Amino acid sequence: MDHEICLIKSFVIKERQQRYINLIATKRGRIKFRSYIAHFNDLDNQFCFPLIKNLVNPNGLYELLNLNGAPETCYVISEHDKYDQNELHLKDAINELFLSGLAYFISCIPGKLAYYEGEDLNSRYTLQKKAHF
Repeated sequence: MDHEICLIKSFVIKERQQRYINLIATKRGRIKFRSYIAHFNDLDNQFCFPLIKNLVNPNGLYELLNLNGAPETCYVISEHDKYDQNELHLKDAINELFLSGLAYFISCIPGKLAYYEGEDLNSRYTLQKKAHF
């Protein structure tokens, strides 16, 4: 399974999973899905961990994800075409996107470790299936 489907199946509430999977399957649907990312309200709270204040910087986030097993490359889902559906070096992705004003997901380990940043105040979460941050 790819990063996107794993992310949706692992971190989105059950009631919305199939809807988003269907959306990302078509070009038109993907555009619609990407428009939802900015104010995404369908994350499953049991797997969302707000970014701790002392980690609200690119280096802190990189270290946190790295400590939890993130590889050097990641997959990005973004409202912005430049980044959407790209595999990037994790450090580069964080340096370019963190607090950029763009909404995005960084998928580190498919279905197990990711990061979400939206446009709403305090909408920065690490997403993890097993251990808590």
